[in-house]
Amino acid sequence: MYIGAPGLNSVHAYGRVDWQNQSIKTTANGSTTVYNINSVIQINNNSQLKVTFNGQSQTYGASYTIANNFSEVRLTSSTPPFPVALIHPNEGPEPHIPEKA
Repeated sequence: MYIGAPGLNSVHAYGRVDWQNQSIKTTANGSTTVYNINSVIQINNNSQLKVTFNGQSQTYGASYTIANNFSEVRLTSSTPPFPVALIHPNEGPEPHIPEKA
């Protein structure tokens, strides 16, 4: 798409970029503290990620860190088992991931 700006004597070109639903849904088992995300989620800044347990947002630095060139989420301590651990980009709507039948 091209948009003209006659007052500036310029034309701007825009392209469509589809948004991918990048997320990991897993069961927190109480002992796993490292989650590999690089095959599913692509980020390049710590603030681009959101981690939740049972719908409760976790705090970067207190509850988790991001390591190995943005490829791992590391929980700062073992957590009690939770049925749902969700890791996804901190942009756009929170993904809805249907339960497996």
